[in-house]
Amino acid sequence: MELKGESIYAYSINPINNITNQDKFNALVYDFTNNGYSGRPIVVIDMGSEEYQAVTGSHRIFAARHAEIDIPTKIIPYSEELEDLLTAKDDDERVDYAKELYDSKIIDVEAFNLIQSEVDINFDESENELIQETLKAKAALLEAQEKQKKAVAKSELKASKKYDKNHDKIKEDVKKAEPHMDEYKEFLDKMKGKYSNIWAEMEDDEMSKLEELERLAYSG
Repeated sequence: MELKGESIYAYSINPINNITNQDKFNALVYDFTNNGYSGRPIVVIDMGSEEYQAVTGSHRIFAARHAEIDIPTKIIPYSEELEDLLTAKDDDERVDYAKELYDSKIIDVEAFNLIQSEVDINFDESENELIQETLKAKAALLEAQEKQKKAVAKSELKASKKYDKNHDKIKEDVKKAEPHMDEYKEFLDKMKGKYSNIWAEMEDDEMSKLEELERLAYSG
């Protein structure tokens, strides 16, 4: 997936929430550590002095810190009009403020769409059993991977062989649980060919379809 936006060191970004879903965090750590960053850019507000306040993506930020990778971001310059967005109590209220800011032309359509998508994706993650199974399977992969690192460090050959067996089984479970990515990649390539800036120019139904396919592909 081609990621747009300026890459920022994860520790320069202050998450808006703590980790609330351990399986989701662990699954993201597994993905980021093994495959690099995947998913949507994080919306951040530039607070100055190379410090950024996140508006979305707390789990991705913490996972990127753990994996020691940078994060692609959509940066909004700070202004006093953004204070309500910064102090919103939950995602729904944050979207309401973002809509007002978009209508007032303080933030652009890309920033608004990214903020709006968080509500839909978070809801689907909590309701979709397939996504939950995928998160749990990847979290198990991470646990097995970390156990393997300790086993190798201690030269525990038996533990290493046991990990290999468990790792193969868990990978098979992930293969069964994780949605197929071909349809998502095909549709994303189609949108890239159709628009110069897919986040800003896609129709609502196209945006909804892309977000739905992305949720199944990345669960991130």
